[in-house]
Amino acid sequence: MKRGFAIGLLSILTVLIASSCRPGGDDSTPPYELRTYTLFTWQSKPGSLCFKIMTRAESNKFIHSWFPKRNASCGATELKNALIGLPKESTVLWESWPPDFDYPPENVMDEIVAFADTKSIHVKVSPALR
Repeated sequence: MKRGFAIGLLSILTVLIASSCRPGGDDSTPPYELRTYTLFTWQSKPGSLCFKIMTRAESNKFIHSWFPKRNASCGATELKNALIGLPKESTVLWESWPPDFDYPPENVMDEIVAFADTKSIHVKVSPALR
């Protein structure tokens, strides 16, 4: 009797472990979050443009860190170089939330979006936020 119980319990545990190890389980990161990037920008001083680009999957951790703006890059030229470094046909979601982040002036935004487009990088800014 004890042996039958142990075999039954072992069988149940095996099924549970095997089902939790299969790819695409509920806890896995959706593939689009690894192929989509997030861009956060802010001003460290008036007229400056500082930024951070990361995968969508990393963005939640970034905005909830203690000092998310630490070790950022600054400057429109540096941002353009960072965009060039992304895989062609990438999508970049330019965010202004949480409120610690904001967009640069519209002419700078337009310049960066147009530049990225010439490099086959698709920068998306919410029209409602512009």
